[in-house]
Amino acid sequence: MRLHVSFTDHLCNINNANEIVNEQTVNTLFNKFSRLAGDVHFSFPIFYVIDYTKQSYLCLTDSICLITQYDTQEFIEGGTERLVSIIQKEDFKIFNQKIFGSTASFLKKTEQTEHDKYIFSFNFRVQRKDKVLSSVWQQCSYITSNETGLPLYNIGIVTDITAIKTDNTMVQYIERVDEKGKQKKLIERNIYYPNEEDTIITKKEKTVIAYISDGLSSKQIADKLKISENTIDNHRQNMLKKTNTKNVAELVAFVIKNRII
Repeated sequence: MRLHVSFTDHLCNINNANEIVNEQTVNTLFNKFSRLAGDVHFSFPIFYVIDYTKQSYLCLTDSICLITQYDTQEFIEGGTERLVSIIQKEDFKIFNQKIFGSTASFLKKTEQTEHDKYIFSFNFRVQRKDKVLSSVWQQCSYITSNETGLPLYNIGIVTDITAIKTDNTMVQYIERVDEKGKQKKLIERNIYYPNEEDTIITKKEKTVIAYISDGLSSKQIADKLKISENTIDNHRQNMLKKTNTKNVAELVAFVIKNRII
């Protein structure tokens, strides 16, 4: 069961919380992401530490200027409110209501002492000073409240993925990192569509899923529709993404439950 809490609601609730966080805990997580940045070869990563209780940056590297064209000091002075102001509106809506909500739900059902072993990643778009949109990938961990299990601090890196991001979908990963901080295990993956029309199952896709629900193979469906098996596979993958289902069984159950076919 998901905990329905938005990012903006969380900031209001956590404002000026008086829990004390050990500085060494912050440094340990920050060093983890310093090592992680060694795998980034196509962008200068932004390193940051955000104190949610004060809605301010404790650390923010100047590489944010390369992505946003805004001066670092603007974010230091403006805090999380300044960051939110440049996030693409539809993307922030997804983050605020869905990505942060699923993160909060995961943290609430996970032992608080285990929280620092997970990396939470997702992409979004920011509007640069020249009004051009850039796509970025954020990887972070949280220091959480002993009382609520929700984030007090956000520590991580942000990289520019504009050159390799070709669509508007937002993908969220929750991964567990081993003790050495080198191996990651995927725990949860979610796909979101900022533009609602992108989630619509097309007429052709409805035909394909109807045949799948009848038990036909990709080859049988391809023969009936006189198209390639590869095209059938593409339709299936697109529907899995649009419905955020993990396999064909979940997909069939979803379309039947929602009366799509």
